[in-house]
Amino acid sequence: MRNQRGVTIVSLVVTIIVMLIIASITITSSIGAYRTMIFQTFKSELEEIQDAVNETCESYSLERTLNSDLSYSDYFTNKFDSSPRLVSEAISEEGVQEVISLYAALAVNSQYTYYFNKDEIKKYFGLEVTLNAIIVDFSTRYVYSVTGCSDPNDDKIYYTLSEMNGETNIYENETSSVSATKGLVASDDNSNTLYSSRRYKTFESNINI
Repeated sequence: MRNQRGVTIVSLVVTIIVMLIIASITITSSIGAYRTMIFQTFKSELEEIQDAVNETCESYSLERTLNSDLSYSDYFTNKFDSSPRLVSEAISEEGVQEVISLYAALAVNSQYTYYFNKDEIKKYFGLEVTLNAIIVDFSTRYVYSVTGCSDPNDDKIYYTLSEMNGETNIYENETSSVSATKGLVASDDNSNTLYSSRRYKTFESNINI
């Protein structure tokens, strides 16, 4: 009886340990799957917004052929009876200052750079997203997430599609004390060629400001 009882207790302990291991693996796997889903949703929404920004830029360019003095604020006001705020006007919004410190081009191109919260993304681009807010530089068509999202594979926080796609036309902000995150594209006032504000390395663009 003692031996049987002893074996029963050992078996119970082993069973509990195995169950705990399985539960731990399941929880870890679920957390990883959830983080991957969040990151994929983040990327997908940025891609949707990027498409909408491209369409907006094309529409603006067409209207600007009729009115060379048309600004993006005028464009939005004519179409929606209101305009999103320039980033310089939304500087107090949570996360905006940090993103600007990461990407100096947002300050360089401040007259083309606008802030959109979730409701404004729906209003001006017709998209319902989970992103809390974005910044759009219409001179480069770059879309920046204000909060960013961590990649579950390397834990790096990404703010733009360009970073996630490994594009080399954006560079680290050497003046940033917040992070070495890639970023920075500014426009040359004398041409349609875009330059890195760090190294002035050109890449082709047909964007008309």
